[in-house]
Amino acid sequence: VKSIPYVVQPDEIIPGIANYYASTIADGFDFANVLVKTREGRPILIKPNKEANGSTNARVQASVLSLYDSLRLKGPKVNANDTSWSDADAQIKATLTALKTAGEKIVLLTGTLASPSTEKLIAAFAKSFGNVQHIQYDAIDYGAFRASAEADFGVNSFPSYRLEEAETVVTIGADFLGSFADNVIYGERWAAMRKPEAGKMSRVHAFETNMSLTGSNADYRTMVKPSEQGRVATALLAQISGQGSAGQLSDEATKAVVAAAKDLKRAGSKGLVMAGSNDLAMQQVVNAINAALGAVGSTVFYDTMTLFQGSSASLKQLTTDMKAGAVEVLVIADCNPVYDAPNASAFAEALEAMKHTVCTSMFADETAAICKVNAPTHHWLESWNDLQIEGDRIDLV
Repeated sequence: VKSIPYVVQPDEIIPGIANYYASTIADGFDFANVLVKTREGRPILIKPNKEANGSTNARVQASVLSLYDSLRLKGPKVNANDTSWSDADAQIKATLTALKTAGEKIVLLTGTLASPSTEKLIAAFAKSFGNVQHIQYDAIDYGAFRASAEADFGVNSFPSYRLEEAETVVTIGADFLGSFADNVIYGERWAAMRKPEAGKMSRVHAFETNMSLTGSNADYRTMVKPSEQGRVATALLAQISGQGSAGQLSDEATKAVVAAAKDLKRAGSKGLVMAGSNDLAMQQVVNAINAALGAVGSTVFYDTMTLFQGSSASLKQLTTDMKAGAVEVLVIADCNPVYDAPNASAFAEALEAMKHTVCTSMFADETAAICKVNAPTHHWLESWNDLQIEGDRIDLV
C-alpha cells in the first residue's frame, strides 16, 4: 500500500475537517434517510437526516462497521475459485443469452426493494432476457398486513402508522419500539406524543407474552398467551362496537381490554390499534377496530407504503419450481435465504441441485457458499441509490 499525495487537492476535502453527505439505507428491514459523516472520504458516523424526516436505530448506526469488515469478498468466484470480473461477466452473459434463445425461465430473488431506480433496472433486465420473474421475500414476513389492507381497503400496502398523532395506542404483540416492522421511525414518532411539558401525553396499553421494549415503556401492560392475542383483538372490537363482550379471557385480561377500549373510545380518531401477528384474520380485526374509531386516515393509512413487499408463498412456490427443474437460472441479490427464509432447509436443498446460480453478496454467507457464481456487491455507503418509502416522494438520492 502506498500513500500518494494529491496533485490537486479537492476543494471540499480538508484534512481533519469532516464532511457530511445525505444518503439513504434500505436493507430489507431498515429504511432511513441519513447523514454520513466522512473524513478524507471515509465514512465514520451515521446520523439521522432531519431535513428529510430521517431517523436511525442501533442497526443503522452500526452499519458503517461492515464497510470496513475484513471478511468481505474481494472479488468474484466461480465454483469457489477466484476469477476475474471479465471472465465472470462473460460466463453469466453467455448463460443468460443461451437461455433467452431457449425461452428458459430466469428468476431474480431479492428482499423488499424500495428503490424506483432499482425497479427500473430490473424491468430493463427482464426486457432484455425475456422470461424473467422477480420474487421478493422478507426474513420476517408481513404479508398478512398487505393482504388485509387489500381485502378491506382495496390497496395492497403495508400500514403507515402515525404514532405522532395517536393519543391512545393499543399494541397486541407489536413491539414498535423494538423489533416490529420499520422501527427506525416509530420510536421518534411515538416520543412526539410523550411530552407533558408541551401538553402532549399519549397512553399506551400493551398486551404481550414476553417483556418487550414497548411493553416496558407502556402505561398499562398485560401478559397474555400467544394463543390469546386474537381473543384480545376480538374482545376489543366487541367493546368498541358495543356488540358482544370480552369473553374467553382471564379476569385480569378482561379488565385490561375494557380499560383499553374506554381510552380508545375517548380518543376516537386519535386512537390507534396495532398487532404484530402475521395472521390475516387478526389484521382484519385490527382494521375493523381502527375503522370503527375513525382512525383510518388519521393515525393509520392504508395507501402508499412500499415496505415489506415480500411473499413467503411466492418463495415457497419458487422452491417447488426449483425442485421440479422449472427454473434454469436463479440470481439471488443482496439476501441470504439459506439462512433466514421460512423454508430455509428446503430452499438450500433445491438451490444446491441447480446448475446455474448467481449470488451477489458482500460476504461468503450461507447462500453464497452454495451458489455457483459469487459476485461481490457494494456496501450501501460506497454506492448510489434512492429510496421511496411512501407516496410519490423519492426521499433522497
